Amino acid sequence: MKKLLFVVAFMLITLGIRAQELTVKSELALEPTAMAAKIHPRYDLDGNAAAVILVDVASDKAKFPTSWKLGEVERKGGHYVVYVAPGIKKLPVEVDGCLPFEYDIKASGVKLESFRTYSLRLLLPAKERTRAIIMPQYSFGKNQGAYGLMVGFVKKHGAFLRAKSDFSFISTHGACDENGLIDGHMPWYTGKSAKKRWAVTAGYVARVAKPLYLYGGVGYGQRVLAWERQDGSYVEYQENTYKGIEAELGVMGRFGIFALSAGVQTNSFKYMEFNVGVGVMF
Repeated sequence: MKKLLFVVAFMLITLGIRAQELTVKSELALEPTAMAAKIHPRYDLDGNAAAVILVDVASDKAKFPTSWKLGEVERKGGHYVVYVAPGIKKLPVEVDGCLPFEYDIKASGVKLESFRTYSLRLLLPAKERTRAIIMPQYSFGKNQGAYGLMVGFVKKHGAFLRAKSDFSFISTHGACDENGLIDGHMPWYTGKSAKKRWAVTAGYVARVAKPLYLYGGVGYGQRVLAWERQDGSYVEYQENTYKGIEAELGVMGRFGIFALSAGVQTNSFKYMEFNVGVGVMF
C-alpha cells in the first residue's frame, strides 16, 4: 500500500508539471506569391541560397534551435521569418511553457527549394479556465461509514481540501488492550461499543486526460473503537483504534458540470477505507 501511494504521488507531481504541446494548424505549404526568399536572399557557406519558412505561432518567445538555420530569425507581420538550408528535414520549435516541438518536413511531402517561401501555422495549447470543485463524498470501511466534503480548484492542476466525519461525538476515558485490560485490570463492560471517525486532508489534483483527473492528499485523522463500561463511560479499544497521518489517492471524472470520484484512504497505513463522491466541477 505504501509503495502504491508513493508511485501514484510521483505520477501526480510529474503530470502536474508537464508542459503542453504545440499542434499543427496548417501544414507546410508553398507560398507562390511571397518574395522574401528572392528579394532578401541568404546563402550557406557553400553558396547555396536559402529557403524561407514563415512560421505563424502566437508567441513572442519562439525559438528555432537548428544548425540548418541561416542568420537571425525575424518576427514580421505576426509570423517568424526563418531562413533555412534547402536540405533541412525537420524544423525544431521551442516556445516557453510548451514541450519542444519538431515539425517533420520530410513527412509533409514538401521539398524545400532555394529562393522559395513556405508557410507553416502552429497552434499553442488552448487556455483552460480554472474550475471549482464541490463534492460531497461517502466513506466506508470495517462496518463504519463517514460523510465528507471536498472543495478545491483545478485547471491543468490544482488543489483540494477535504473533511469527513461520522458525526459521532463520544468521549473516551483511557484505553484498553486487545484483551480488554486497563493497566492489567479487567473492568466491567456492558457489551456495547461505539465508533468515531474523522479526518482532514489536503492535496493535489492533476488532469491527466479529458475528462479524467487524479488526486492525492495527506492530513490527520482518527478512527476510534470504544467499549462502554458499567458506569457509562467509554474506553478506547487500542486494537482497532488508529490515530495519525491520513493519506489518500483517487480519480475523478468530469461530465459537463457534474463530477464523480472514487478513491482509497488510509490512516497510518493500517486502517483503510474507500471514498466515493458525486458533485460539481464548474
